[in-house]
Amino acid sequence: MERRIRPVVIGLLGLASAISAGEARGEEFYYVMIFGSQFRPKSLQYTHTWATFIRAIGEGPDASNYALYHHTIS
Repeated sequence: MERRIRPVVIGLLGLASAISAGEARGEEFYYVMIFGSQFRPKSLQYTHTWATFIRAIGEGPDASNYALYHHTIS
């Protein structure tokens, strides 16, 4: 059974790579960083949480070619 599955998987991978080949297009990546701080001893008055959301748009493997957009919620 395993011998029959392997050629099918290889064929499907080849087909997927042939279909995906084409013009280069822009890529988008999304990141989120969550932060928190507190005072010792623990006190709600001195506790804070915030998050920064980042969207990177560009092309290619060089990260310096990407435009970054960020938004922080505090």
